Amino acid sequence: MVLLQSNDKYDELAEYDHSKGTFIISSRKNLDDKALLNTDGMFSILSTIFVALYRYKQQLILRIGNKNIILTDDTFVSVSGNASNRLLIIKEFGKEIIRLNYELDISKQFPNDPTPFVGDEDFDFGLFVSNIANDDKRKKIFLAG
Repeated sequence: MVLLQSNDKYDELAEYDHSKGTFIISSRKNLDDKALLNTDGMFSILSTIFVALYRYKQQLILRIGNKNIILTDDTFVSVSGNASNRLLIIKEFGKEIIRLNYELDISKQFPNDPTPFVGDEDFDFGLFVSNIANDDKRKKIFLAG
């Protein structure tokens, strides 16, 4: 079982079964001691699609819907679009394997946010995934936990 932190709500965790591809979203308070443990990654629901980025057996895995992608040097993740409508594209060996259109919930953002170190990827999980996937240093840090 892989424990994933929600990118959108601190109180939400997903118990994800990597081998079955199933998940249960729970509140931290409903998970007892498990909620105090380190998580293996993060997840979000993008336009009704479960998307997760997590560590599993020394690999970095991206789960989008029913598909697992091992992030290697041959995987490229890009995000484009405007302030609310986004397009996530995953390529392996230069060939497009996933295309996901999703909408951002712009109600979570507010102008001139005074919180230190807040960036666009804090409100856009697709952008967060892309930034991790395309940066070897960040991949290593994510893998280290």
